[in-house]
Amino acid sequence: MKLRICLIVPTHNRHQFVKRLLCYYISTQFALRIVVVDSSESDAATRNQKLVDELLKIESNLVLEYHHTSERFPQESPPIVHEKIQWALGMVDAKYIAMCADDDFLVPGALEKFADFLDNNSDYCCARGRIYDFVASNDGSFRLLPAPHWCSVEAEDPCERVWLASRYYQQSFYALFRGDVLREVQNSLPARFLRKPSWMDELSFSSFAAVIGKMKRFDFPHEYRELHDSNYGHMVPRWPEMAFDDELRPFVIDYFYALKGLILRQHPSVDEASAIKSAYGSLVAFSKWYYEIRYRDSQNRPRGTGSLELRDPLLRLLDKTYELYHWLKQAYLRRRALRQPETRAVMAAVSEHKACSVPSVPNIHIS
Repeated sequence: MKLRICLIVPTHNRHQFVKRLLCYYISTQFALRIVVVDSSESDAATRNQKLVDELLKIESNLVLEYHHTSERFPQESPPIVHEKIQWALGMVDAKYIAMCADDDFLVPGALEKFADFLDNNSDYCCARGRIYDFVASNDGSFRLLPAPHWCSVEAEDPCERVWLASRYYQQSFYALFRGDVLREVQNSLPARFLRKPSWMDELSFSSFAAVIGKMKRFDFPHEYRELHDSNYGHMVPRWPEMAFDDELRPFVIDYFYALKGLILRQHPSVDEASAIKSAYGSLVAFSKWYYEIRYRDSQNRPRGTGSLELRDPLLRLLDKTYELYHWLKQAYLRRRALRQPETRAVMAAVSEHKACSVPSVPNIHIS
């Protein structure tokens, strides 16, 4: 049975996460094809294979496939995530494809709506919705943290789309892509990125996709991402520091030339000077965005420095009012999201299948 939506799930030695994710999709009863690409060591790989075999006996609308990387790569040199994705893309012929981390949840109903939208809008290459981070603990507490609110990238000019996708960073790595677009983006990644992933991988997916087409963002839940020790706190250096770092410089140079080449291939009418300006501007714009998000607080002040000493009483009042507004907005988004059925389904899956050990919910601040 050929289904129009396929999820690629790369994993490595995280059986509990894979079990939780697949059981969640079994319970949703949506028609999806899920391809698990596993590079786990023998014990975890055996359990993952057994899990998929058992789930295949359950009557559902899912089409499950399990592939261990030993089928394609030597065991002494297991592949990294992009090599697994590239291998999986060669096995998948679905019209629409999304990557799904084994510790995340992509809402099937949202994926169906994205596919319907892309069916009717050929100038869009991908679609995504609102993202929520969450922390779940062993004591049953569940804290939802609304992620930054991204916007659609809908400019007609490809160079302007690249700038928008970088300046107001559009994380599209887990969006629903047209299959041919995702293959083009993946194949355009520099070879260095395939062997040594860095923070530039996700930037590349966003900016490369923006070259090919528009990117739509909807306001309903699309992705729930669990925060735990292995995926929280990743840091990115600021421009121009990253251009002069010996380790990062090759990645920056590769990204620049790959993005410029993709612009010129996809849009022959764009002159080389504009492509160079767009590729360079993408790096500077993304770095500026990341610096503001990571190192500045909600009032655009450097993090860790405390409140500004405002002498004017009116400015102090406005400052405190904005802080209160920001807090109330986050509280409202959390309460609204907790009442949504998509959140309830994720909470049920997390509660039933404990995948990681967190004694209690930490007080994580995300602006």
